[in-house]
Formats: sequence, C-alpha cells, structure tokens
Amino acid sequence: MRKLRGLSVMLCVLLALQLAIPYWTGVSAGQTDDSGRVQAELFDQSPESVTWRITLNAAGGEHEEIRAAIRLGAGLTPGTVTDSGNAHVSQTADGYDVTAGPGSGTIRLDLTAAITDPTLLICEIRVTASYPDGDFKASHQAEAIKPETPEPEPEAAPEETDEPEELPAEEDSGALPEEDQSGPEAPPADSPDQPAEEPSEGATEDQDVPGGQPAEQPEAPADQPAEPSDEPGAQPEEEEVEEQPPADQPSAPVIIDDNWPPKDEEEAPADQPSAPVVINDTADWPADTEPDAVLPDSSSAPVVVDDSVVPDEADESDEQLEEDTLTELTPPKAGLSAASGEYSPDPNGVVIPTTMEGISTNAHTIPVLLWATGNTVYSAVKSTHELEFMTLDGLLAHDRDTYAAKVPIRVSGKDYQPEEGLNGNTKDAHWTVFKFDASKLFLEDKQHYPFFIDGIGNGHDVGDKLVVTIPTTDVTANKAWVGGTERPPIDLQLIAQADGEARRILETQTVNGTETEAWSHTWLQVPKYNPFGRPYVFTADEAKVPVNYVKTINGLTVTNTYEPVQRIIQVEKRWIGPTGESATVRLTKDGADTDQTVVLNEANNWTGSFTVNKLDDRTGNPIAYDVEELEMDGYSSVKTGSMEAGFIFTNTSTSTTQVNVVKKWVGPKAGPVTIQLIADREATEQTLTLSEETSWAASFTDLPRYHPVTGEEIVYSVEELQVPAEYEVSYSRDEEGAFIVTNTAQAAMLTVLKVDESDQPLAGATFELRDADGETAGTGTSGTDGKITFGNLEWGNYTLVETKAPEGYRLSANPVEVTIGADSLNVEKKVVNTRIGWELPNTGGVGTTLFYGAGAVLMATAGFMLFRRRDEEE
Repeated sequence: MRKLRGLSVMLCVLLALQLAIPYWTGVSAGQTDDSGRVQAELFDQSPESVTWRITLNAAGGEHEEIRAAIRLGAGLTPGTVTDSGNAHVSQTADGYDVTAGPGSGTIRLDLTAAITDPTLLICEIRVTASYPDGDFKASHQAEAIKPETPEPEPEAAPEETDEPEELPAEEDSGALPEEDQSGPEAPPADSPDQPAEEPSEGATEDQDVPGGQPAEQPEAPADQPAEPSDEPGAQPEEEEVEEQPPADQPSAPVIIDDNWPPKDEEEAPADQPSAPVVINDTADWPADTEPDAVLPDSSSAPVVVDDSVVPDEADESDEQLEEDTLTELTPPKAGLSAASGEYSPDPNGVVIPTTMEGISTNAHTIPVLLWATGNTVYSAVKSTHELEFMTLDGLLAHDRDTYAAKVPIRVSGKDYQPEEGLNGNTKDAHWTVFKFDASKLFLEDKQHYPFFIDGIGNGHDVGDKLVVTIPTTDVTANKAWVGGTERPPIDLQLIAQADGEARRILETQTVNGTETEAWSHTWLQVPKYNPFGRPYVFTADEAKVPVNYVKTINGLTVTNTYEPVQRIIQVEKRWIGPTGESATVRLTKDGADTDQTVVLNEANNWTGSFTVNKLDDRTGNPIAYDVEELEMDGYSSVKTGSMEAGFIFTNTSTSTTQVNVVKKWVGPKAGPVTIQLIADREATEQTLTLSEETSWAASFTDLPRYHPVTGEEIVYSVEELQVPAEYEVSYSRDEEGAFIVTNTAQAAMLTVLKVDESDQPLAGATFELRDADGETAGTGTSGTDGKITFGNLEWGNYTLVETKAPEGYRLSANPVEVTIGADSLNVEKKVVNTRIGWELPNTGGVGTTLFYGAGAVLMATAGFMLFRRRDEEE
C-alpha cells in the first residue's frame, strides 16, 4: 500500500507540474511567413502585459509603401509602441495599423498589449503585411503568466491514535456489492504467491507482508482498537492517518466534470435527479480489458468514480497503475456525451477530410474532419486522452464537444468511429469537436495551416501543419473587348467566394490573345469549396483595367469596353483688319501631328473644338495637346490660351502702305526742311528731310495699313517741323495721294518816293518795276504825295526804271536796284528829279562868272592838295 501511495504522490506531482506549466509545445510559438517578409516574436512579458517585436523586412528592393494590420487576440488591449522609426502607427480597437513610406530596409516595432482578462490563458497576435508584390502573414501565441499567489499553510497532521478510524457506511450509489469487489476466490492473505487484499479507504496499515505487497487488515468495529503487532522486538511504525468523514456520513462520489451541469442544457426536474455514472477502475475485469465507463441512457448524467473497490490483482504493472491513477486524478474539462453527436454542415457544404504534418507520439491525437455550420467552424479530433484546447491558423478554441469512449459522431449523415487510426489505449478513443468563430477564421487556399492541439498527458500534443483535402474542378474564364484598338496583355483572375466570406483570388493567369482559344484560360483542379467545406461561387476579374477601358463582369467573362475619359479643346478666331474667308487649325498630340483639323469661318462664328482622350491608350500617361493655324497670305497670327482654357488665334492683316511727300516753295527757297509722319492724328517717330539733294521729295514706306488693336485702317498725314521764318506752310495732296508741303514767303512791298532837288514831292513821275528776268513786275505814277506803291512782290531782285519824268524835270537816267527778301519785305526808295536848265535872274543878277571862277579855284586847290599828299607819301 505504501508503494502504491508513493507512486500516486509522484503522479500527482507530475500532474500538478503539467497543469501549472501548460502548453509546453506549440503555445509559445511564432508563425513567420516562408519568405521572411514579416515576423512576430515575443520580446517581453509580465502578468499584466505582453510585448512583441514585429519585423517588416523590405530589404533587397525599393517599395512604394508597406501597410501592416496588427490584430490582438481576445483579452488584450493595445498599449504603447516604441522604435517605430519612420513608420506611421495608428491604434485601432483591436490592434494597430502601420504604414511605412517609400524606401527599402527593415522596420522593427515593439508593441505592448495590456492583459484585461484575468482568466486569459493564451496571448495572441496576428500580423498581415501588404507589400506591392502580395500579402504576408505572421502570428505568435504566448502563455499568459499568472500572478503568484501565496501557498496555503499545510494543515496540521492528525494526532496518532491506537484506535482505528471508524469506517463510513457504504452508500448505495450503484457500486458493485462488496462480495463482488473482492473478485473471484482469493488466496489467503499470508500466501506468498498472492498479494494481500488492499484495505479500503479509511483503513490503517501497520506492516508489510512478504513479497513487498501491503497486507490488508480485517475490518474492525468502530469501538475496537487496532491490535498491535505481536512480532518480538518490532517497533510500532508511525501510522499515516487519513482524514475521514464522520462515521454517519457516507463517502461522496468523485465527480470528474467540475463544470456540471452544462450551462446550455436544461436542468433535470427536481423529482428526477440524474443517476450518477460509476467508473469502477478497481473491479476484477477480464485480463484483456480495462474498466470502461458505465453510462446511463441520458447523456446529461455526471460521471463519478468509485474507488472503494480494490482489485484482487496486486501484481499489476507500474504502467497500468500509473494509467489507472491518472484516470482517477485527472478530471476532463468538458462533459462526456454518451450519445452519438449529429452535425449538419451548411446547405451545399461538405465535410473536408484533414490530415496533419507533424509529430504525434504513438498517434494518440489525430484531427480528422473540418466543416462549417452557420458562424461556427468545427474540427473533429479523435484521441485516446482528454484534450484541453486547439489553435488553428493562430485562432484559439476552448469551446468543444467531448464524447465518451468509442461513441461515434454523425456528420452529414455519415457515422465516424473514433478508434480508427489511433494507437495506444484505443479503448479510450473518443471524439472531441472543437468550435471556432468563422468570422475570425480566414483560411487561405494553401491547404496547409498551422495548428496545435493540447492533450492531457505526455506525448499527446500535436502540432505543425493541418492538411485539408478539398474536391476540385476545372474552371474556364474569358476576356472580351468592345471598341478601342489597344489590346494589352491582361492578368486574368479567378475569384472564389463562399457564403458569408469576402472574395478571394484563387488563381491568376496572363492572357494576350495568342492562346488556342484567344483571350481564354482554364484552371485545372481548382478547389470547389473553401477550407472548411463551404461551396465556392466562381467569377472572373482582372488585376488591372487597361487605360481608357471600363470593366464589366458577367460570371466568368470579363469585358473591357472602350470608354476613354475625354476633354474638349476649344479654338476661336479673331481678325485685325479685313476678315478672311476661313482659317484652318490643326491639332497636335505630344508634339506630333494628329491629322485632325477644324475649319473656322463666319458660318460657325469663327469657333470650333477638338474632342480628345485625356490619357494615352498605351502608356496611360496624360497627353499634351496643342493647336497650330495654317498660314494665311497677308495675315500674321498670334496664339493665346491653353489646353484647359481654350486657344484664341488673332490674325492681323500684314498689308502695308507708303506716304509720299513733295516740298514746294512760294518765294525764295529756304534751306532743308524736316517732315514728320502723323498716324491717326498721333505723331510718330518717323521723319523725312527734304532738300535740294532729294529734289524736295521723299516717301515713308512699309507702313501698316491697319491698326494692330482695332483693325481699323490707319489715316496717315505729315507735318513740317520748324517752318522757316517769314514763310507760311500749307498742305495738300496731289492726284496720286502724295502730300504737298508748300512754304510760301510772306508778301513784300516796294514804295517809291519821287522828290525834287529841294526834297519836295513830285507828281507825275512814272516808274516801271522789272524782275531779274527783265519782265515788268508792275508800273506806277506818283501822285501829289510823290509816292508809288508796288505790292505782293515776290522775293527777289528787281530794277526800278523811271520811264517819264514830271514836266519840267529831267528823266532819271540811272535805274534803281531793289532786293526783296526775308530781311527786306517793305522797301522804300527815293528818286530825286532835277529841273531842266537854269533861269537867269531878271535884275541885278551876278551871272555865272562868279560860279565858274569859284569852281576853278576849288578844282585847283583840290589838285594841289592831292599832289602834295602824294609827294609826302613818297
């Protein structure tokens, strides 16, 4: 008995260690994508929080942008983020969203999550990183660290007594009768070949029998003390006294299901209590069998263990003792169901067989089936030991249906037995059906998924890859074109969607029209169902819609219709000067001629437009358009505006004219003169110089005929600058349109005064005025005032000749020279006339002798003085 108890204590310690440190394999493990693009690993952990290090590896190539969705499992709340570098991290309700800008390199983030659920067993994180070339996933699970609690102080050992404990009365709970518990005829206790019968619970043991087996003491009355050993010299051994219930209280059965009754089942009526189910692991079973559960018809009955019966066979192997003791000490976590469970997948759904890639010692635990019903995904696992939990693709499931040994389950009308394919104690083979939330379980169609199943006992955990076998089919997709001329290669996609799920891309194939059946592709052996058995609806799509096409999808046909985004380029014609008959404008595209033109005329109000594509059919780049006007004789063209605002062409007449100028003089000609050009009454900077060298004529040439703004014909004229003094200028045009600039001298006047020797006016003298050519310019006779006036004389040289003297006066023999000019416009000339002969005095006159004598004297004197002066000079 002592050996058995020692073995029991050892197994209890091992069991306690296993319960204290669960999930040694598979729980604290990380899932990293095969390419190493994203990784999740545990960085730090405490009872209150968990810190993971997330690595996004973009080394080896430039990328435009990386996005990562980081999601935490249930019971975790987002906390702090450190070492984010140049990545932008935003917090969500259940994790973080990370965006990394363009570049290359590795980004590491340390993310801390707070534990908000004190009952949390597994801390989980999942990461999906979206690179330009695809999505990559990683996950990690870590066991939650429980806060340390002080150990309770051990209870004081009961005092030793020589009196045996009273045995409790047996309660009639369905256990076998006492005489049956002892098995077939047993040899005497002192037989060396057979072990002594083990005392029932509550009995004392004080010695070992030969052969190393504990001896059974006969039951004693409650009031009779145990007899001491009569062996000489033997010292009484210290007895191990177990605490017993009161004598008047029967022993309670040990209930395996500590969660009884199940919450989702109705409680039995008070007057109909469920009968406990007795598992007798100490009865005398046949040699080739082991005790099984004896279950009532109702699956709602709790399971109890009756360990009050001791087997006869004391020579059981240590392995069998260990297994029986574990059966007694290890309670399962869910109620056992004796009835066969029946499950029905979704309409049109199927059951997916599963196998595994991994290690399972002795094949004690095997996941076999996978199916979905509503929002639940079921995974049926057969095993020989009780199972704790299961993770599938990073999602943890504790919720499960556990069935009794060898009880089949029925799925979609087919029965599945639990013992097939298992090793070990197949008598304990049973089904465990784990339940996952379908909304959180997204299995890609790669047919290999990370999983882990935790089983009680060594060698019963399994994990690595779960392989599903899905029925397949062949699917053909087609590409159609409507309009347009460009037919670029297309990445044709096969899209699958199960009910209640998002679309997923199963396959992608490039088609370019060179296929046997042009623009078509057939995918072979495509899964007909999603990984947990829901049927797929297949459609086709394309990865990128070609430029200027619009995509429509009809089942497995993708149609591209040419509907480019267009713009309208407006053009307008304006005229400066006379309007032409028409103008032609040509369109260019990225500098090249498009052969598109528009004719502008009076009928379309000199406006038009071009309707063009915004993007290039081949490159998808924006197109730069421009317009040009075809040349027109006699006009210049100026373009303004833009592609967006429209273009305006202004045509100006290039017709020219010239202005001829002639200089004329009225009167004497002065020096050179300067003529200035006048346009529309505004002086210009253009001048001409007229002189004898230019023959007093010149022209303004290459003058624009029309105004550059108004388009009106320009009116030209001329003006003489610095007109010579005493001249008056006048302007006129000849028959050919030349400008005549006339400079006229101011009018001149000659006044002749006729007097006698005594300066008295003489009347009756007639004079003739002759010009330089001898032509008579005018005649006149003096009046009583002695004056003659010659008016309106041109400038020049004149000669004044007296043609008739007054009566009694001699005619002037010498002509008078007269000059008329700018400085002598009003000339006066005095002409003296003498009488004809002398008159002798009538009386007392001296005569002429005196005069002659006086004259001779004067002449002589003048001669003498002249000769004398000459001599002096010599």
